[in-house]
Amino acid sequence: MSVYCATDLHGNLAIAKQIVDIANEGNTIYFLGDACDRGKHGWEIIKMFLRNENIVYLMGNHEDMLIKAMRPYFMRNGEYDMLTHDMEVWSWNGNENTLDTILEDDFEKASIYYSQLHTLKMFEEYVNPDGDKIYMCHSGWEYFIRDPYHDLQYNKKILWDRNHYYEPEWLGYENEYMIHGHTPCPYLHDEIGLSTDPDWTVAAGPYQYCDGHKVDMDALTIQTHSAFLLNLDTYECRILEGDE
Repeated sequence: MSVYCATDLHGNLAIAKQIVDIANEGNTIYFLGDACDRGKHGWEIIKMFLRNENIVYLMGNHEDMLIKAMRPYFMRNGEYDMLTHDMEVWSWNGNENTLDTILEDDFEKASIYYSQLHTLKMFEEYVNPDGDKIYMCHSGWEYFIRDPYHDLQYNKKILWDRNHYYEPEWLGYENEYMIHGHTPCPYLHDEIGLSTDPDWTVAAGPYQYCDGHKVDMDALTIQTHSAFLLNLDTYECRILEGDE
């Protein structure tokens, strides 16, 4: 069986179903967050992934916004306030379809999934058969904060951070790698890519930078209708495609 990672589906149900099918074959899939928002089927994907024991579901900033914004709704037995600051922040980030489907769902069943979202980890490590240590989270972080004095499981920085993109060189060991999503590959390419780089396309695969030790897996699925599925043992990448 194989070990994969994927990220940032943002409501694309067709691709999510492919990931579930691959997981159901006995493979392990680390999903690095942002199943919901912008696209149509985020809440359905969240529930699918939470039900699947072979999917290691990590927190993304969109899951974090959902948890904060919907807390009044689930704590007050279905009453909620659209004017809270947390709801406003979530609405700025494309929450409409996710919010509508939560409100249409059975309240008791939705409450169970909402509770499960609180248990999502923010950070995971995987050591592949070659001894490569792979760090995974939603947005990435500066390498120097990964030490005994920083518990990354409780550091919201790794849901939102973009400052680490500008680290001039990899500060870790040669057999260590960081994989994340959060920022679509074409945006990261335009921000830090060298002028000699060709324009990024989905066919180019995940965006590697920082001496090849950092890998951005966000394929801008909401526009490209594609997502990457990276094998963490072989580093082979499959491109999954599907309209939402």
